[in-house]
Amino acid sequence: IEEIVVTARRREEKMQTVPISVTALSGATLQEKSIEDFSDLTHFVPSMTVYSGTTRISQNFLSIRGLGAGSTVTYFAEAPNNTAGILGQTFDMDSVQVLVGPQGTLFGRSAVGGAFLFSPKKPTRDFEGYVQLTLGNYNDHELEGAINIPIVEDKVLLRVSGQRQERDGFTTDAGPINTGKDYDNRDYWSGRVGLT
Repeated sequence: IEEIVVTARRREEKMQTVPISVTALSGATLQEKSIEDFSDLTHFVPSMTVYSGTTRISQNFLSIRGLGAGSTVTYFAEAPNNTAGILGQTFDMDSVQVLVGPQGTLFGRSAVGGAFLFSPKKPTRDFEGYVQLTLGNYNDHELEGAINIPIVEDKVLLRVSGQRQERDGFTTDAGPINTGKDYDNRDYWSGRVGLT
């Protein structure tokens, strides 16, 4: 059986030895299951919910066991992040870990409900990369790619990745206020640079 290594307690440990309820998904699993944004995780993480903001000002937030905004913390690349649920952040990922229950010791007292740890792939010593093109109905065009370049062998490593997605909406408002308005459109660019 393949060992699962998690960083739930700020160091690499075997998942079997960590005394915390953790759901861990590898980058390969995220791609295999077509997890495009954080709301897709609700199908794989018990007791997780994503609440969408109703206005442009209010943000989406992640919830575990009903504890959300102000009760859970989200870390992206080991830094606090408050933009939960935004498209374009789950590409080229190394892992996603969801910690259930109070995590105040390592993540502060606002982590009563739990913590979400998103880890993008880090630069490696190998020259490698990938490109993925997806076409679909509703004029869907998606392009994703990454390139890993060892600039100075074993000393300076660079990884650049990006994603572009464009799709027409598939829900039309029947009215009476916004009759004919399309929803579920997608049109965004997202990119990431890692330097070690």
